[in-house]
This record gives sequence, C-alpha cells and structure tokens, in this order.
Amino acid sequence: MTAVRFMGAAIISRRVSIGTFDNPLRVAVVGSGPAGFYAAGHLLADKELAVEVDMFDRLPTPFGLVRAGVAPDHPKIKNVIRRYEKTAGFDKLRQDLGRMIEAVASFTAADIQPLPDAAE
Repeated sequence: MTAVRFMGAAIISRRVSIGTFDNPLRVAVVGSGPAGFYAAGHLLADKELAVEVDMFDRLPTPFGLVRAGVAPDHPKIKNVIRRYEKTAGFDKLRQDLGRMIEAVASFTAADIQPLPDAAE
C-alpha cells in the first residue's frame, strides 16, 4: 500500500508496511459461519503477519448453519465447531454479533470504524 502526503503542490509518496507489529493489517470478515471462521483462522494463524480481525454477523450466535442447520443425527459434522472455537479464542479476533447487518454494501464507516485494510 502506498501512502500519499501532500506538501504544497508536490506529492510525496512513501511505502507503508501493513501487517507489521507497528501497523497491523485490519480485516473485516462478514459472517461468522464456516467461511468466515476459516478465513479468520487462516489469517490469525500466520506467524509472519500482524493482523487484527473484526467479525460481523447479523445473528447473535456464531458458527452459522453448522450450529443451527445440521441435523442431530450428523454429530461428526458438528465436530468442526471445536476448530472454530479455537479461532474464536485468539485475542486479535473481535466479534460483533447480533446486529442487523445484511450485506457488505449496507456497511457505513461507523459500522466498521476504524476502517479495516481489507474485508472478506
């Protein structure tokens, strides 16, 4: 990413490293179902990347249909929740669950302030 600083009529461009301890990558993940947790888990497990993940979902509980849509006679499928719980345990993951967020297009800057560097 390139940051631009204005000085009079001249524009000076400098390289800003994102994903460092001083400037962690901020990522918004919309949805706390399997795709959201796998994306967040992959980012948070990367030891070479300083990242903070904000996870948004309109439902008040995480894990999507794995929690609510898997039939009781398929308990092995629900075992994946253990992996999601491990991801949820990262201190760099913040969850904002239960707000009426319908789609990425409906986000305002106030919804995801300060604005992340990327959204999944």
